[in-house]
Amino acid sequence: MPIERPLDPANPTRRFRSFLNRAGLRHVRFHDLRHSTTTLLLEQGIDLFVIKELPGHAHIGVTASVYAHT
Repeated sequence: MPIERPLDPANPTRRFRSFLNRAGLRHVRFHDLRHSTTTLLLEQGIDLFVIKELPGHAHIGVTASVYAHT
């Protein structure tokens, strides 16, 4: 039975960097994936009310102001 411990917040970032290195991709922040996903969905014409739920924005105004450039 595995020992359950709290997640070290640095682990996802370390793993992500490792994946990027092994794939030969440039370094980006893990958080950048959130912005990329939202931007791509907006460019595809997905409704802003649907998109705001993915990054967890409580108000659509946050989503609209952060991604107004798309």
